[in-house]
Amino acid sequence: MRRFLIVSLLVPSLAAAAPVFTPGGGIASSRNNPAYEIGQDGIARFSNIDPRTLLGGQSIPTVLSQMGQNTQGLATEIARAQSAEAQAVKQADVGTMVAGLDGAGNVTAPIQTSSAVFGPTPNKNFIPTVYSYINPQSIYAAQGTSTFWRWWDGNSTMRVGGTPITLPHSPYGNQAGTYQSIVLNGTPNGGYNAGCVLCVFMEPDFVKQAAVSAEPPQSGYVPSADGVELYGAVSNTNFDLIVPVASYTATTVVLKDVLSATELSHIQPGMTIFTNSQIPGVTASAPEAADYYMGVISSVSTTNNVTTITVYGWSQQLTTASGAVPSTTSLETYFWKGQTSAVVGIGGFNKGFGRNLFMSYDGSKSGATGNAATSLVHSYAGEEIDMHITNETRAGSVKVQAHTFAINIDPAHTNVITHDSLYAYVGGPLPTYFKTGDECYPDSAGVYDEGAYVSASAWIGGACKLGELESVLKRYDQEIVEFDGRTTGLGYPFRLLYHLSENTAGGGTTQSNVTPKLGIVLDGTQGQGVSNGSLLADLQWNWNGNSGGLALCGYGVNCGFLVDGNGVAHVAPGGAGGGNSLIVGTQLSGHVAALGEYVASDYIYDLLELAKGAKTEFSVNADGNVFADGTISANGGFVSGADITTGLGGSIVFRRSDGKIGTYLYNDAAGNLHIGYGAGGTGQFNVDGIMAASSFTSTALTGTGNAYACVNASGQIYRSATACN
Repeated sequence: MRRFLIVSLLVPSLAAAAPVFTPGGGIASSRNNPAYEIGQDGIARFSNIDPRTLLGGQSIPTVLSQMGQNTQGLATEIARAQSAEAQAVKQADVGTMVAGLDGAGNVTAPIQTSSAVFGPTPNKNFIPTVYSYINPQSIYAAQGTSTFWRWWDGNSTMRVGGTPITLPHSPYGNQAGTYQSIVLNGTPNGGYNAGCVLCVFMEPDFVKQAAVSAEPPQSGYVPSADGVELYGAVSNTNFDLIVPVASYTATTVVLKDVLSATELSHIQPGMTIFTNSQIPGVTASAPEAADYYMGVISSVSTTNNVTTITVYGWSQQLTTASGAVPSTTSLETYFWKGQTSAVVGIGGFNKGFGRNLFMSYDGSKSGATGNAATSLVHSYAGEEIDMHITNETRAGSVKVQAHTFAINIDPAHTNVITHDSLYAYVGGPLPTYFKTGDECYPDSAGVYDEGAYVSASAWIGGACKLGELESVLKRYDQEIVEFDGRTTGLGYPFRLLYHLSENTAGGGTTQSNVTPKLGIVLDGTQGQGVSNGSLLADLQWNWNGNSGGLALCGYGVNCGFLVDGNGVAHVAPGGAGGGNSLIVGTQLSGHVAALGEYVASDYIYDLLELAKGAKTEFSVNADGNVFADGTISANGGFVSGADITTGLGGSIVFRRSDGKIGTYLYNDAAGNLHIGYGAGGTGQFNVDGIMAASSFTSTALTGTGNAYACVNASGQIYRSATACN
């Protein structure tokens, strides 16, 4: 017959002594030495016991002392540990207090009990592994001295595994515990809670419904048919209890109202208790900046219908209590909006986590501290999602979406979300925060997908190569990354692209045949490069054989500026419209120049200035005057439509064909023009004719009185006292 066994949590010493069950529901010591026996009537009988006999490694007096201290109703609990056969035999004698059994020993009616313990019985040794209820308000549990668990198990806990056991060869020592796996099989078959195998609600509301295919069908509407393996619902959960306050001390709160026994059962040691008492000098600056007193319950007592909750102290969260006494009149009004009198909230929290995965690594378990290794775990993965697709060949038949996060909010009030809100945060000294192992493949639409990251305004390419795009899609430009600036109305997006482009379509995709580019493409399709957009000016590397260099280019074929691989700047040859290379200002209509400068008519500063150190060597002012501190040399002609002015003491030098100084003109202090000559010169001044508007003076033709100025046959001028022949 099936054995149904329920054993109290309070018999660890007997379990360690390895008792055996006798026919009819009794318990006895080892058959080889029946030193004690507990019959069906629950009476314990001992015989042939030496006081030095050890039970579970302890003497009998010690065991009896511990049993008297730590057990409650031992005889009653032992009496419940009867075999299914005995219960089946005696069920007619126990009236309505025990559920009926069928011939196979199966319970035929619902079982109602305050707690239940389940577990296997290997080698006739019962091992408790599943407990349906734990009451942490037990004095032993609250003090952390309970035999089976510590106070942090929580209120109304169902524990699976973790029962303390003695395992001499376990590295956990006296912290060793039993273990139990949970296997849950289910089939979602409808909407709401029928749509999830495991529905988890973080709220004590018995009518909670999962938001799975959540559409009322009564109107004939057919909702989606979603199936969810694990559904979790996190909300701004109400407090389990909100109770008016009569008074506070540094470690207590006295409740104003009388609580029922059921309500009192909802107040347990270890629970957080929240007040609406304002902490002086603290304001609600952020959703997590609590400005109200909180505490942790240590005990609850009721005397003369007055309930007092004792705490370990009151303080702001994440701080240590220092004797503060909450006020019943100075109330917090931001988080506790609308609460106009002193209250405490019990059974709640102030920050919700959908999932909090905590991973840890202790080097002492791996032998890093000099001890022997007791663990081989050296690698962690917070979460892994594997998707296997087999036996399917139809294009576009499967959609995969690993993670989805969406916020539904009133568009008129998006400012309710804090500025530091975010979807994902990664911190710590990790060498790589995000890495993709994407592939280059044709999708169901016949397009090569290579996007590792896609958003409304950004696109980051993946593993495709330009050669693959060329051979399959006849695309000669590969987009690598894109950031979009979008406009309002019907304006086109400005797409900032980094892409690789073949120098000549179909000319090859080796390094020497492609040019990396960074620039703006107006309009077009995200992730599709410049194929259907308008290319604007951009930056190009290795342009026109300029290996290792960078060019600033227009939307045509011309590039204006170059920086070569050595970092030297150049004005690119050729240029836009008519051969212009460098233009400063707005070029006048019809003008063409390799170097042009155009300024407004009221411009008063130099058009060009060249300086060495702090000294200006050459300049052209706004009126076109040229100033040079050094020599101006020209292999060609020199034409001036205005005066040519030299500096003080300056001269105009004429060089001979051999480069030597021949003749030069200069002015003396009186303004007289002189002709000088260099080495090998004659100082002669040869002209086809001289015309003087008033007079002509020569210092070489001096004499007394007036005379004739004559010219001889050689063309020389001489002074003559007589008329010329």
